[in-house]
Amino acid sequence: MFKVGIQSISKSVQRTGCLKLQPAAIQQRFISSSSKRLLPRIGGGGFNNNPSARYTFEEAKSGFNTSPDAKSKYVTAALAVGGTILGTHFVLNRETREGGLSPFEAKYLNETFTWLGGGLATVTAFSVGLFRSNVTARLMSMNPWAFAGISLVGSIGSLMGLRSVAPDNKGGKTAFWFLFNAAQAATLSPLLYIAPPALMVRAGLYTAGVIGSLSYVGATSKNDTYLYLGGPLLAGCVVIAISSLIPMFRVGAGVANAASNVSLYGGLAVFGGFTLYDTQRILQKARMIEGGAPIPYDPLNESISLELNFINLFIRILTILMNQQVNALKENKRLDGRSLLEGRPIEIQFGKPLGSVTIKLGECSVMSSVSCTVTQPTPERPYEGQLNISSELSAMTTPFYEPGMRGNTAEEEATLNRQLDKAIRRSGMVDREALCIIGGEKVWSLNLTLHYISDDGNLIDAGVIAAAAALLHFRRPDATVIGNEVTYHSEDERVPVPLAINHTPISFSYVFFDDFDNAVLDPTALESQLSSATFTITTTPQKEVLTITKNGGTTFAPQTVLDCLGHATERAAVISKQLHTAINEDLDRRKIGGVL
Repeated sequence: MFKVGIQSISKSVQRTGCLKLQPAAIQQRFISSSSKRLLPRIGGGGFNNNPSARYTFEEAKSGFNTSPDAKSKYVTAALAVGGTILGTHFVLNRETREGGLSPFEAKYLNETFTWLGGGLATVTAFSVGLFRSNVTARLMSMNPWAFAGISLVGSIGSLMGLRSVAPDNKGGKTAFWFLFNAAQAATLSPLLYIAPPALMVRAGLYTAGVIGSLSYVGATSKNDTYLYLGGPLLAGCVVIAISSLIPMFRVGAGVANAASNVSLYGGLAVFGGFTLYDTQRILQKARMIEGGAPIPYDPLNESISLELNFINLFIRILTILMNQQVNALKENKRLDGRSLLEGRPIEIQFGKPLGSVTIKLGECSVMSSVSCTVTQPTPERPYEGQLNISSELSAMTTPFYEPGMRGNTAEEEATLNRQLDKAIRRSGMVDREALCIIGGEKVWSLNLTLHYISDDGNLIDAGVIAAAAALLHFRRPDATVIGNEVTYHSEDERVPVPLAINHTPISFSYVFFDDFDNAVLDPTALESQLSSATFTITTTPQKEVLTITKNGGTTFAPQTVLDCLGHATERAAVISKQLHTAINEDLDRRKIGGVL
């Protein structure tokens, strides 16, 4: 039976000639118009030792929560996998074969699973390599549909070559096998941008348990018990393929959700059934070869069917685990243990120069710095100084912000700069008239620069806090004006002068989810990826509302907006106090006056 593995965008696999697009729960995250990005900065990246990437392998290992509650969950998961094995054995495998497998059958099956393990290891290694080298991000940013098309052609072409090469031609066979696994890796690698490592490991373990248990059932049951499933499974594959395509068209939300559920949960049943069927088909072929039938001895070819089953089941199990995040939010639970309206702890670090501050919001890190020069004022505002703000996203933040990539990075930078400008400069945080040295001739020009070091969601809140902290911490040189003569004093001569600050802007971002009315404060990358809308408020400890921004989603109820405003204004006072306390303590250590 001809079986082709392909994927659309993140990884869809074609089975028995029928197109299998990725489950809609993941697929829509790549091409959703509301998200306005091709590969959002999803929560967790992949296994990576590149400092420019989201996660290293050590971070991936440390991604497992070792709290008692988490350990109990891991034990429960292990028991669930073991229960799956025992349950399928006793429910489906009531009549076992007598005498077990023959030595030839056991050898053929073992070699098939050896190739399966090698194929999965190759796909994993290639996926991580593509992720670390940023090849996937570049291709997805330039043209995601071309990326999907190349993956499709590569999968079909390499599989056809693999099937056509005789088993005796080991070099050609192995070459096509590597090409096939590379094509699978190319289309699976985007998952590394949207799923945390610990979640992917869990999905892999669950998938291995399902494949192992079903293969065990197929291998130990009576001969030909499940071979009749071939026809029904093929029909089910067609239904799954059609269901995967439906959400791509303009249909009602109910129809799209129903189709997505059919593709997701129906796919679990179909590809689980294919695992039973393939195991018994492999053993049947082994018996025929042992009996002298003119069939080539080719366990490598047999492993491809099981590999496609594994990939399809893995994608669906990973999708279910990611969807559990939204379901957990409906029960006021978050993966990191916070309540819905609880922000991540803020860590403030100061550099050696005044005005150099690093803000860490959970795993999100932003470094800001302020410098000043003397310049001429603009003709329109001859008695006002200048405040220039610049920020840049790079591969240091996440691999997806690779320099030179089109569309996504520029859009993200423009959005961040626009919100920063509204929150800091246009809100009048700094009294720019106090920056005037000689009216119409000389003014101070402040240059505020932000470097986004790492991104785990909610860069805008971290950026606004970092910008405000840097301006509060900065001191400009003192200057003496006598007539048109200006004397600038060094730190040794006079104590530097703090900026005249009108207010301290603090930003709060809330995300919303479909079919879930409650707001979620300070979203992680994964929560942002799964959300349908973002609502950002910039306010002050004096309860002044400076900016309100909404991205994506539908309109909010007035009460929802009021609730968010009330919560934001209350938290602004707490965070502002934390900022001022930390800054004053640092300035005291430097023996410089505190914040005015």
